[in-house]
Amino acid sequence: MKTILLSLLVFFSSSGFAHEHSDLIHLKFHQGELHAHITWELGPLLGEESIFRIEFKTPKHESTEISEKLKVSLKMPEMDHGSAPTAIQRVLDEQGEIVPGVYRISNIYFSMSGTWLVSVSLKNEIQTFAVHLGSGEDHAHH
Repeated sequence: MKTILLSLLVFFSSSGFAHEHSDLIHLKFHQGELHAHITWELGPLLGEESIFRIEFKTPKHESTEISEKLKVSLKMPEMDHGSAPTAIQRVLDEQGEIVPGVYRISNIYFSMSGTWLVSVSLKNEIQTFAVHLGSGEDHAHH
């Protein structure tokens, strides 16, 4: 099972599904016409709530609104289970206005150590990144 999981991690990181710039997780949708920049606000943490922000951008990395419904889910392939549904909220500016293309994802619970896959879905397209949580070493793999 570890060989399959390692193969998946290598596939995800080498296939352009996600790549990182420092702490930024970068996913591409619609053949690269839409980018999702993910940054952790809290976590990733084992057994406690983790929170991240998704900012949707054009290929020139300018903020853009999305028309599709956004879904975010967690799965632990080793154990063949997921986690509680995540909560997705629009981010508001200081005046209470919606910030275009920016979402806050909360209610993220990694309930046990190991490798988790986080799936970000827009309509029929899903991009995934891996998060490895172990004893004392918590980090995302892209």
